[in-house]
Amino acid sequence: MRGNTHVRFGGAGRGNGRSEKTAPRPGPIPTDRVGKTIELEVDHRNHAQVELVIRDLKEGSGWNHMPSGRFGANAAWMALGAMAHNLARWTTLLGQISERKVVTTATLRRRYFAIPGHLTRSGRRSSLHLAKDWPWREAFLVALGRLRRLTVCLI
Repeated sequence: MRGNTHVRFGGAGRGNGRSEKTAPRPGPIPTDRVGKTIELEVDHRNHAQVELVIRDLKEGSGWNHMPSGRFGANAAWMALGAMAHNLARWTTLLGQISERKVVTTATLRRRYFAIPGHLTRSGRRSSLHLAKDWPWREAFLVALGRLRRLTVCLI
């Protein structure tokens, strides 16, 4: 750390829509940066979001298991993992799958991508048959409906 370390007391206060039990308690934020407490806290939370994305890329998209000792193969693996991660993020955002800001790839895979059902085709029409007791059935159908209603704008 550079310079003097300042301890700022911050945290989300009450009155932010959360109950007393779930609201984060204000606590010290050790920092060597100068600025208003609220601005420093927002920057800290944004940095935490970046760390969650990096963790998700490593664990959810396979960046922690590079397939080869060769640079070209690993570069291709990383590019495919980044594309898969971005596709999952856009699907979450556009389908409004979760109210949370960050949903891990593992959660998406478990709830929405590994579907307990089967596709059938009859008379040029495809049908998706889902298991009736699947806990995320309704959420999946709502998100699928939102994604189907999207319009494509070509520039």
